[in-house]
Amino acid sequence: LGCVRSVNKTDTTTLASNFGSLKAILSASREELALCPGLGDKKVERLYSAFHAPFAGAQTKKSGAQSWKPQKAVLAAQEEGE
Repeated sequence: LGCVRSVNKTDTTTLASNFGSLKAILSASREELALCPGLGDKKVERLYSAFHAPFAGAQTKKSGAQSWKPQKAVLAAQEEGE
């Protein structure tokens, strides 16, 4: 959760205490996320977008293993929302 832009340790603690599990956080609606203290509209949108963004696989050059990266459109949408 801390990898989402502007989401800090306090936010992750708040989410964990309000939802109780990662599964519950990931399945929360925007409205449910917005009820958490300290999460404004921008953070809620960034979290929700990160949880629901399609991921595209890209092979790494060194190992040939796949790493997962969010699509460019999601990252661009996050930048515009600043």
